[in-house]
Amino acid sequence: MKRIFLTLIAGIAINAAFSQVRLGVEAGLNLANQHVKASVGGFSAGQTGNTIASFHLGFVADAEIAKNLYVRPRLLLSGKGSCFKNTSGTPGVGSNVTFRPYYLELPINVVYKYPLPNHMKVFAGFGPNFAFGIFGNAKSGDMKDDVFQKDGFKRFDFGLEYLAGVELTRNIVASIHYTQGLSNIYNGSNTGITSINWKNRLFGISFGYMFDK
Repeated sequence: MKRIFLTLIAGIAINAAFSQVRLGVEAGLNLANQHVKASVGGFSAGQTGNTIASFHLGFVADAEIAKNLYVRPRLLLSGKGSCFKNTSGTPGVGSNVTFRPYYLELPINVVYKYPLPNHMKVFAGFGPNFAFGIFGNAKSGDMKDDVFQKDGFKRFDFGLEYLAGVELTRNIVASIHYTQGLSNIYNGSNTGITSINWKNRLFGISFGYMFDK
């Protein structure tokens, strides 16, 4: 009898938890760039690449944890990267290099929603962003190579994401987000004389559709 009672209680708890979770799909535009800082013999210099356009798409969940407070994880295929232009000033010396890595990305945001008339809501939040590189290339002129390799990029990336948006209806959501990379994604060797710190940055515009419970 005790086992039946505990099973019933567990079933009620699981049902209550999942009844507060909504699932949806999301896609949108990425505007990505990267910042590189190199230190040599005590001297350092940095360069931010030119922004490139890419995309993201995937799934989103929305779980209420308190009144107007939600956890909003997303699982996305997301393109990052940047274009570093030839700055030598000499024609034929050096080429522009474009990096296009693609990640399986898991941002987990804590979000506060503020209700508006006509069932609309505005929301804002932030949280950690975990990413794992799955494919991508670096291209310079006619040369192209895998971006995830020795002396290339590490597959793991970590950052902090800031999110804001509006629920236009119960089902349709529009949002923007900015991710500041915190991990050094450079996979080459750093010595006491020379070190390279390479980080992703990303601004995204998203549109999503949330399914009814």
